[in-house]
Amino acid sequence: MKKEMIFTEEVENADETLYTVLNELRKQFIRVLELIIMALNIDGNVLLNLHKGIVEDVCKNNHSQLRYAFYPGIPEGTEPKKDQLRFGEHSDYGTVSFVVTDNVSGFEFQSTSGEWLAVPPMPDALIMIVCDALQRFTSDRYRAVPHRGVFSEGQDRFTDRQSIVFFGCPDDDAIVESLDGDRKYSPIPFLQYGKQLFLADLQ
Repeated sequence: MKKEMIFTEEVENADETLYTVLNELRKQFIRVLELIIMALNIDGNVLLNLHKGIVEDVCKNNHSQLRYAFYPGIPEGTEPKKDQLRFGEHSDYGTVSFVVTDNVSGFEFQSTSGEWLAVPPMPDALIMIVCDALQRFTSDRYRAVPHRGVFSEGQDRFTDRQSIVFFGCPDDDAIVESLDGDRKYSPIPFLQYGKQLFLADLQ
């Protein structure tokens, strides 16, 4: 099954290209799940079965997605307004996200101490982000990483920034709870959990 693409009539062969990118990032996502299983020493079938719609298909009963993001620069010679951001602070709802970015700076993540740290552009590299569901699965052993886009110093602030983001999620009906039996979090289906987080972000 192929995930529906939106550029089929606007850019020649864009749908096939994006599907190829989606499928390659899906493979990396599965590999990360396997590494998490090894690190946590848990039953691999449990975690993989919570992501069956992306592990076995692209994407069945699963809201994993590939998204193109465009963040315009500010006009040449101007300064960003006070507290102006390219995109606001947030964490992702799913398990793990991958960011493929261009060579424009401005991506930051927040450390456990609350400090915002710059992630410099890295050619031929993926940025991997731990998300809310994985924090819940691991009883906070892996913390969801807040991140944001800023107007960095120098010429890059005047340059449009582009990225492709893969959001790897549990299946819609997957129960998001601690996998180590800790019961730190109450069991909840992922789709319901995601809606709760979305509504909370709107407040």
